[in-house]
Amino acid sequence: MRRVQNTWQIPAMLLAVLFGGTLNAQEHFTDCAFNTGESATIVIEAAIEPTFFGEPFEPGDEIAVFTPSGTCGGVVMWVDDSTNVALTAWGDDPITPEVDGFVTGELLAYRIWSTSLQLEAGVPPIDVYVTYDSCIDRPPLCTESGEYERESLAFLSELTVPPIPTSVQNLPGTPPPELLIFPNPVRRQAHVSIRNGQDRRMDLIVVDALGRTVHSAMSAWVQEEAVGRYSFDVSGLPPGMYFLLVRGAMTRMVKPFAVVR
Repeated sequence: MRRVQNTWQIPAMLLAVLFGGTLNAQEHFTDCAFNTGESATIVIEAAIEPTFFGEPFEPGDEIAVFTPSGTCGGVVMWVDDSTNVALTAWGDDPITPEVDGFVTGELLAYRIWSTSLQLEAGVPPIDVYVTYDSCIDRPPLCTESGEYERESLAFLSELTVPPIPTSVQNLPGTPPPELLIFPNPVRRQAHVSIRNGQDRRMDLIVVDALGRTVHSAMSAWVQEEAVGRYSFDVSGLPPGMYFLLVRGAMTRMVKPFAVVR
């Protein structure tokens, strides 16, 4: 695609509109910086084919950038698989006493909201993988550092929420760890089955879709048999998607489950 240099000298808000990004229609990331007086732009071209758990982004999915302190510095909605979008990362407004946006040199942290799954990625245990495209043959203001720079342009070459692994380490000669939750979806009592020949003492942590811990048995659960059992009550949890994290010295396992009423 041929690029004309002077076409990039467009204000960030107008650029977002031209690229198809929706500025104020988001429903999940609602408390984000906006119109602070300075900004940078991240271009997300449809050709990079972003995915969430292996599936293409869907219309209405939200892409946001957060500061290291946890402030939402900008958000845009995904349109469709043929439309480029431009995400505006708003900088701190020097006129106001509070820090309400990015400061030069801060890393941009990405979070994705899946409208169909009602799930936020970019908070534990769900990662977002981002790669910046090279600035060769890009406009002069292009940056690939991943850091906020005033009036800069960045182009992504990858935006992916990978599937959650069930384990990250397995010793030779031991059976693969196995983590089961039943029933799934669960209404009142969740029952857990763990097969793990590497660690006996483990932490069990339940987090919600926003990464908040809602139940834990920290270093208090010991697997006595080849297959361990554990149960916990979910009757006090609101319906939605949750994740059970099992952590030992050698093993990390994650299992998603749903709570219904």
